[in-house]
Amino acid sequence: MRGDVQAGFYQAMALAEGGRGEEAAEHWINLPDTALSPSLRQKKTQALLALSNNSLEGMPQAEALAGIRLRLRSGSLIPAEINALLSMLSEQERTQAQLHLARQALNRGSAEEAVPYLAPLQQARLGEAHQQQLHLLLLQQQLLSGKPSRQPAAAGSDPFARQKEAALRRLAAGDTVAALQQLRQLTRLTPFEEDALLLSASLHNARQETEDAYELLRQALLLNRYSIPLLEAYALQSLRMGLENYAQDALLELEISSPSERHSRFLTRYEALRESLPGAAGW
Repeated sequence: MRGDVQAGFYQAMALAEGGRGEEAAEHWINLPDTALSPSLRQKKTQALLALSNNSLEGMPQAEALAGIRLRLRSGSLIPAEINALLSMLSEQERTQAQLHLARQALNRGSAEEAVPYLAPLQQARLGEAHQQQLHLLLLQQQLLSGKPSRQPAAAGSDPFARQKEAALRRLAAGDTVAALQQLRQLTRLTPFEEDALLLSASLHNARQETEDAYELLRQALLLNRYSIPLLEAYALQSLRMGLENYAQDALLELEISSPSERHSRFLTRYEALRESLPGAAGW
C-alpha cells in the first residue's frame, strides 16, 4: 500500500512538472495523508499551496512556496507573476529558479522565451556549478536560435573538484553529515556530476533517508535522462521503496541504452537486491 501511495505522489509530481497541474492536484488530494510519511505529507501540502491561486504573501515558508510554484506552474504564469515570485527568493534560489525557467523555455523549443532569464545571469557573478549550467543552456540557446551566444569563461577542467574533495575529506574523517551537506550543495546545482549524485544517494540510504535518495535521483534524471549510472541507481532505489513499476520502466530504458555486457552485470545486482527484500517471494 505504501509503495502505491509513494508512486502516486511522484506520479503527481511528474504531472505537475509537465504542465498538468489540475491532474496533479487531483492525484495529491486523493492520496490519504495517513499513508504518507511526514516528509511526503509536508511536500504534498506545499505542492497543493504552490499549485493554487492563493497569494503567498505573509504565508509561512513563503520563499520555499514561491520556488515550488515557479517549478510547478511556470507554464501558466504571466511574466509579472514570475517576476514577483523571483523577487521573493534569495539570490542563490533566484539564480537556480532562473536557470530552471530558461531550461523549460529551451526544452519547449523557444530560445526567445529563455532570454529574460539568461540575460541577467550572464551579467552576474555565478559560482562554478551555476556557471556550468549556464554554459550548457547558452549552447542550447545557440543551437535553437542559430545565433552566437555570449558564454561564461570556462572554470577549469573540473569545476567541481574542490567541492568533491571537501566532501570526500569529511567522509574519510567519519563526518557523514558534513559530507552529505557538501554533496547536497553540489548535487542540487547540477545533475551532471554522476559520482557525487550516486555517493549522495548512498549516504541518504545509509541514513535511512530513502525518499530523499529517490527524489535526488528522480530530479537528476529529469535533466540527464540518458545517464546509464543514474538509471541503474534509480531502478535499484525504486525497487528498495517498493515502486516496482518504476523500477521496471527504468529497466526497459536500460535494456535499450546500456551495453549488453554491462546490462547483464546490472541485472545480476538487480535480481540479488530484489530477492533480498521483504516479501520478494510474493512478487
